[in-house]
Amino acid sequence: MVDYYGFREKGSRTVEQLEDDLLDEASKRIRRISPGRVLPYVQRHEFESLLFADVGEFAALDEDAPQAIDTLRRVRAQFPTPEDINDSPETAPSKRIAAAIPRYRKRVHGPDVAGRIGLSAIRAACPRFHEWLTQLESLRA
Repeated sequence: MVDYYGFREKGSRTVEQLEDDLLDEASKRIRRISPGRVLPYVQRHEFESLLFADVGEFAALDEDAPQAIDTLRRVRAQFPTPEDINDSPETAPSKRIAAAIPRYRKRVHGPDVAGRIGLSAIRAACPRFHEWLTQLESLRA
């Protein structure tokens, strides 16, 4: 799993093209890859977009949570899914979160908030991410 927003040297390639290129490169470097056993996933914008599946879980990070949560809910309402939240330098999901909750630190709070939201809620709100996890789960079979 790699964030598209932070993917260096992506050029004009789409998320899907990057995933194909990652798979091709892995196949070259690892000689015995069974088809379907490596499933690259490029998060369309950045990991934090998944956290918009339930912005209420940010409440523990901010004493002024109601206002911050309301701001994040308005952001979420502008997009069909959390995965569609914009990736420009000013409006990337992490920048939107940090603007509403200045205390937010990606590496510290991101995993904690994701854990509180829960995988089921994230999957329900983020169809592309859900599809990738479903493919990973099928590897057990």
